[in-house]
Amino acid sequence: MNEHQIKCFLKVVDEGSFSKAAAGMHLSQPAITHQIAALERELDVTLFRRHSAGAELSEMGQRFLPAARSLQAAFGGARASVQKQFDQDTPFVLSVPRAMMMNTAVYQTLMHRFSERFPELAVEVREIEDDTAVYHHLKSDVDCVITMDLGEAMPGRSEMKAFPLFRSQCWIAMGKSSPLYPKEQVTMEDLVGQKLYYARYERFFVRMVKANLPGSHFLSFLETTTPLTAAHSMLAGKACFVSPTGGEYYGAEHLASLKLERELPYTCAFFLRSRMDAAMEAIAEEIQAAHR
Repeated sequence: MNEHQIKCFLKVVDEGSFSKAAAGMHLSQPAITHQIAALERELDVTLFRRHSAGAELSEMGQRFLPAARSLQAAFGGARASVQKQFDQDTPFVLSVPRAMMMNTAVYQTLMHRFSERFPELAVEVREIEDDTAVYHHLKSDVDCVITMDLGEAMPGRSEMKAFPLFRSQCWIAMGKSSPLYPKEQVTMEDLVGQKLYYARYERFFVRMVKANLPGSHFLSFLETTTPLTAAHSMLAGKACFVSPTGGEYYGAEHLASLKLERELPYTCAFFLRSRMDAAMEAIAEEIQAAHR
């Protein structure tokens, strides 16, 4: 459930018609219908009854209306709080892994959600240089860091609040000429004898993979500048590529998940507890929503 869905719902209520609501919001009628349908699926109810004259609230829609108006006020309050706290001179600083910046689907979704909910919010995005120094980054001018949650092994962990985004996973990209193709999951034993390339900026991720893969010292890991550097060898079936994201360069048909003895940690959005307020909570919610 998001602010845009609530706006669409209330506009249909006020106008008594999907077409009038769409015109009032400068959207197409299918766009309004899609937002209402998504809201109904999430709530598992029917909110409107349509008829020739327009649309009227169902019984469940009438029950939801007061909550929707309260949510609209809460969204507005959170937005005002964010805009009051951050401006062009003091932007919200987000530090993220290179993989996230290069995963255009997630990155663009996040930036779109920020611009939609907090149109006046200035966002500065930086590449995280040291995944183990999260607390140090947050104590400087960084407001949020996205990285793996290493638990108590992280310095200052008790001083940080973590918002889980997704369970980290290791993907193996391979060419159609690879003896492993088209497996959907591979094991360490499958990879013995294979050259395993990884991007230089994924050193921390690969270190975590090795820690959760007993016997990884039998494997041949090779660092490269970018995923594209290894593309020729990979597509020729002579190597594989290790990555925390799937499909961004090679396509889903070339990917298999790596079976690990232990699951990798969650990737989380970290904030300093001492700086958490309504504005930070609202921003954290948008970051989580972008990764769903």
